[in-house]
Amino acid sequence: MARFTIFAIVLLFLLISNVYAQANVLQTVYQIKTVIFKDDNTQLTEIDVMNSTISVFPSSDTGYSIKVFSNDGKVLFKEFLGVSFNLNLEPMGTIHLNKTTITIKVPFYTNVKSIAIYHSSKKILDIDLSEHFCNKNSICDLGENQYICPEDCITEPEGFPWIYVGISAACVVILVTIFFLKRSRPKNEEWKSVKKWQ
Repeated sequence: MARFTIFAIVLLFLLISNVYAQANVLQTVYQIKTVIFKDDNTQLTEIDVMNSTISVFPSSDTGYSIKVFSNDGKVLFKEFLGVSFNLNLEPMGTIHLNKTTITIKVPFYTNVKSIAIYHSSKKILDIDLSEHFCNKNSICDLGENQYICPEDCITEPEGFPWIYVGISAACVVILVTIFFLKRSRPKNEEWKSVKKWQ
């Protein structure tokens, strides 16, 4: 019985760890694809909401950055961008380009309003998310929230992953039930003596 209990506890721990690890690896993100020109013109080619991992950003100042703004203008997220207009082709050398295309994945926030890209302190792209995600169909779709689409999203669901808590709780209930069923079953010796007296 002790071995079964230890096995059940280890199994439960591994299951919960795996569920939360998956929840932490994948998250809801905005994926932005944009063309950046050397003269600071930009062209947004795609913006979408998906479950993925956020981009890896440079740790030092590259001259380009991205900021995610809340509905009240606060910066929710800020990182440098790896923007380069040089293409290294060995053995031909470096080719200098007039434009470059980048794909960026930034975290999704429930109170996000806009996303902007900067070259130094100059804003070169301003994305008003209400223009891209508010379809006004009375359904709070992925990418919409109460700030960019109040017509569809009257209340915003909590960001906590309740589904994972539910899965974990169900596993605990199943393991506890199995434990008590095994414990309440009579041992072989007791069962033989009961049958003998019958």
